[in-house]
Amino acid sequence: MSNKFINISIVFFTFAFVYLGFRFFPYSPKDPRLDLPPCFEVGEGFHHRFNPSCEGIINTPRGDIEFSTNEDGLREISRTDILKAKSKILVLGDSFVEGWWLKQEETISALLQENLKVLFVNAGIRSSGTFFQKDRLEKLVPIYKPDGIIWFISDTDWDDDRFFCALAKSISKEGHPENFSIKDFQSSGQKKIDFLLGKENFFSKFLKRVSYETNWKKIVDSQEANRCKSCGAFQEIKEFADRERIPIKAVLLPFPEHTTVGTYKLTLENRQKIKTCLVESGIDLLDSESFSSVGKNYYWENDIHFNPGGMRAYLEYLLPNISSWLKAFLLLN
Repeated sequence: MSNKFINISIVFFTFAFVYLGFRFFPYSPKDPRLDLPPCFEVGEGFHHRFNPSCEGIINTPRGDIEFSTNEDGLREISRTDILKAKSKILVLGDSFVEGWWLKQEETISALLQENLKVLFVNAGIRSSGTFFQKDRLEKLVPIYKPDGIIWFISDTDWDDDRFFCALAKSISKEGHPENFSIKDFQSSGQKKIDFLLGKENFFSKFLKRVSYETNWKKIVDSQEANRCKSCGAFQEIKEFADRERIPIKAVLLPFPEHTTVGTYKLTLENRQKIKTCLVESGIDLLDSESFSSVGKNYYWENDIHFNPGGMRAYLEYLLPNISSWLKAFLLLN
């Protein structure tokens, strides 16, 4: 009798654990969110990047798609081809610009290029806030010498800045994070999961994802995240563009109607902070708040990124403004 009761209890608690896990962290065994993209590298000096001259496959809701980088870790287009272009615009940003689960030809840079007949260089990389993007911009401009910069800014950038500030081993006199730690990717808890369950099975990926999301929130809310200068990167990006005499356009991405994915929550408060920083910096700003996606299937399921249809709809919204901006300094056909 006791053995039967124990067996029933084990079955019950196992079922409850699995149910609650999937209820609050709804990942399926093949969920693309459990996989890092190919060519993704973590390191002390740069924190994270895409490996230069790399090829691989991305797991997406539509199945596998090819992914490749050039000599500088940018998607698809070689440095030689970029430098050959008569005119080029550097597109700066996070996973939106990178093209979350999108083919290169479906990204915002490719769609702008298709419609405006000017080369748009995809310089996006996921999980990068404004401090990270400032450093990236200063490294890429001397190489590619763009004629203009379009900077797509997300509500997530505010917390991403706090994340990098908390992980920085030091803060510069200008209030910027430096010499990043990589403890968030290589925590002892995640190493234990790898040791006990292995790296490539679903349960290991699932538990590491839960561990990462929980740890990420603690880092963003920590006192260390307050060490950096608020709005510091915005002003420095504007000053850098002015010194290089490169026109810069900032686009504040629309706020999705669904604001919570997993443990990550978007807030209008962060959006307003970013908007204030942009206005104070003097950067030419397009606020996408009027872009409406209500009732439309523009996003990946249970995600805050545009799917291919959503990206094309957003492109149509952007085109008149971006076209007018370009005509101010480029001769368009």
